This record gives sequence, C-alpha cells and structure tokens, in this order.
Amino acid sequence: MLCTCCGEAPAEWVFGKDEGYCQDCWEAHCSEEWWKYIGCEMPPTLKAQLKAIFRRHEGHDRAITSQILTRLTGASDRRIRQTILELIKGGLPIASSTRPPYGYFLTATWREAEDYEESVKSRLIEDAKRRRDYRIAAARHLTPATQGALL
Repeated sequence: MLCTCCGEAPAEWVFGKDEGYCQDCWEAHCSEEWWKYIGCEMPPTLKAQLKAIFRRHEGHDRAITSQILTRLTGASDRRIRQTILELIKGGLPIASSTRPPYGYFLTATWREAEDYEESVKSRLIEDAKRRRDYRIAAARHLTPATQGALL
C-alpha cells in the first residue's frame, strides 16, 4: 500500500496498514507551512482546508476517508459532512464511494460523476422504501386497540 499523499511505501503508517499517510506527509499536512504552501489563509477555515485537500484527491482512485479528514482538520465527522455539502452547493463536485477505495474524492471524469449520481439515486429509493415500511409498522404498533360491541 502507498501513502495517500506522496505515493511511496512508508516504513510506518499513521493510520494503519490499509490507508493513510507516511509519518513525513502526516507531519507536513498538519503544519502551518503546509497549509500556506497549498494556498490556505492562516488559520485555515475548514472549507479552505477541505478545498486544498480535495485538490490532491481528484478521482475515485485517490479517495480519502472521513477518518483521515477528521485527523487532518481536527473537525468532527458531522462538521466535515456539512462542509462538504456546502462545497458541493458552491460548485465543487465532491463524491463519495461505496466501493473500494472508500472515501470522498473530487470527481475527475463524467463516468465518476454518473456513478455517484446513480448511487445517490439508489439510496433515495431505499430510503423511500424504509420510510414506507416504517410508517406501516408504526401505524400497526401505535394504533390503539378497539373494544368490540357488547351483544
């Protein structure tokens, strides 16, 4: 496995054997010099950090996990997801992958964009089915029993 940043096979991993950064890249990513080098104002906002990170993670094969994003930025997973939605609304085509390599990435091709759109569509359909089934179950469970008429 290679470092997410430099592409070399490091002796030690920061995030484990299957994904992450070598020690040198991790230290560089967390330094003020790194953020200045890639064009972020200091201190960088989360939006600026994510934009800079995604410039280096273009294409599905360069996907970066939310675990790595939280460690790089110090932000919570929830805050990262919210900021990614803001970036998408602002015109940055960030997709997520449901197949290896897992994670977020900046789409590099129309095929990647179409694959992501299809996965979102599939999730919407599954969510609609789950909502329908839940409403039926809740109605059955929460409807009070009625007493029959006495003869």
